[in-house]
Amino acid sequence: MATEKGYNVLFKIGATPAAVSGQREGTLTRNQDTIDATVKADFPNKTYTQGFTGWQMTCGNVVDLTDGGLTALEAAINVPAVVSVSFVAAGATWTGSANVTAFDYNAPLNDVMSASVTVQGTGALTKT
Repeated sequence: MATEKGYNVLFKIGATPAAVSGQREGTLTRNQDTIDATVKADFPNKTYTQGFTGWQMTCGNVVDLTDGGLTALEAAINVPAVVSVSFVAAGATWTGSANVTAFDYNAPLNDVMSASVTVQGTGALTKT
């Protein structure tokens, strides 16, 4: 079985994707809405059908305030803008347009400053 090491997977931003520096973790989440299609004849069970699909990505980073990727993500939440993002592994790349919905800085007492970014996909997520 072929496996992918987590440290090989990168969150990237931009039309010509550039990795956001200092990455520690990343998550790509895809979801499928369901629509309740239950009718009385289905009693006592509920019936569902598929609805819209969606996706989001999160990225946790050690902060480098000079990094262009992190700066672009912060700018996109300050002045709302759609950004191009990619989740890149050795065998596949997922790319789409997204809105930055959360940008958090964390400065613990005994650790490096970190940032956490969440982007909500708008439109299709493409896998290549």
